Amino acid sequence: MKLAENFHHRRQSVEHRSPHELVPTRFAQLEQNLQGSQRCESIPCANGAYMVRSLGQMRPQMYDTWRHVNLLDWECTCQEWQDRLFPCVHGIHAAELDRRRIDSLYDIKQNSVEHYIA
Repeated sequence: MKLAENFHHRRQSVEHRSPHELVPTRFAQLEQNLQGSQRCESIPCANGAYMVRSLGQMRPQMYDTWRHVNLLDWECTCQEWQDRLFPCVHGIHAAELDRRRIDSLYDIKQNSVEHYIA
């Protein structure tokens, strides 16, 4: 019975949210990536392409820290953007330099509360 009550309360709390609001896990991921993007440096290339390097904590086996970001195709050589279909730290940093809206870097409808309710 407790499980059904929890499910009911969660469903009610979701119904009161804006339909295009990000799912809570994606929102938390976006906040984390926004903070991480502040610790990056970049070199603009051409037409929405950037070379971005994270100055934060690195993995031990990582030799080349530069990542190529293509804002037009939603791609980064770290592969995180393609795997999650959500922008990585490098993509967000490049978008800020390119003066793009962050919500233009992912499918708003697919990551919305409305999509998960349906």
